[in-house]
Amino acid sequence: MDATFGYLFRKLPLILCIKFLLYSIGSAITTAFFTENLGSNTVDLDDVFGKYPVWLVLFLGCVLAPLAEEIVFRFIPFGVLKVIHDRTGLLDHLYGTLILLLVLLGTSFTFGFYHGGIGNVFLQGVGGLVSGVVFIHWGVYNGHPGRGLAASTIVHGSWNLLIMGLFLLTSR
Repeated sequence: MDATFGYLFRKLPLILCIKFLLYSIGSAITTAFFTENLGSNTVDLDDVFGKYPVWLVLFLGCVLAPLAEEIVFRFIPFGVLKVIHDRTGLLDHLYGTLILLLVLLGTSFTFGFYHGGIGNVFLQGVGGLVSGVVFIHWGVYNGHPGRGLAASTIVHGSWNLLIMGLFLLTSR
């Protein structure tokens, strides 16, 4: 296993704690301001676990869905940014950090909106923000978007596994 991923696995509990803290703040904001605007793209775990085998739900929710979402919301946007940087040196300039930050915030907003409308921008968007920072750290700065994709997918899948595991422990 690459030393980069060894570092990721050592830092994974800290990353998940930070994500939990940000998720809690986002949840408070969502509850205070957007309760009527929560969209329909949220998953009813009770319904899903009642209809399908647990292993299938966990595989889809902790492996396939995170991989697909990380490709769409991190790998493609930051991959395009890397191609532009390779051709122009865009990120070497002073405003390169600002562009990277804008792409990070834009993909996080879109990720949250995708998960259920404007109300979920604060709730799920912070999860996208954490995954985006992980992708940037492991993929953009070292020039290996594939590593960034793997790292952000591991964090995303771990978060989903934590949520689903807690649901299973408390509901059955």
